[in-house]
Amino acid sequence: MKKPTPKNTPRAKDGDGKIPAQVLSKMLDVGKGALSTGDSIVGLFKEKERTKQVLAEAAGRVAEAQEVTKQTVVNAGVQITDIHRAHHENVMRHEQEMAKLQGQREDARVRNRASERLLDKLLDEPGNKEILAEEYRATITSDKKP
Repeated sequence: MKKPTPKNTPRAKDGDGKIPAQVLSKMLDVGKGALSTGDSIVGLFKEKERTKQVLAEAAGRVAEAQEVTKQTVVNAGVQITDIHRAHHENVMRHEQEMAKLQGQREDARVRNRASERLLDKLLDEPGNKEILAEEYRATITSDKKP
């Protein structure tokens, strides 16, 4: 049998210790890629930390705004209570004043009716004019007191 013919492939030089330029270039590219990936990972972790910080600050502002809102609700409740109390006091004063005016009206009506009766007696009974005149003066002076 015949021996197969050897193929013409360049042999690697094991003995000289030099790395071919192509391999060296590829190794440098891989190294650059690894450094770039490392930088990207570091950047990712920095961005995660920055995001956590921003989230914490936002949560703090939300909590602060919630506290301000709660305080505003409390203050509004106090103001509403004050308004209701003032309204109730005004209603009570109004009712007291109306009762006072009603009493004054009743008193005036009673005095007016008494004056009318005295005038009727004065006109109907001609004899006791001096006594009736004194009673009439007394009612007039009592009208002037309030």
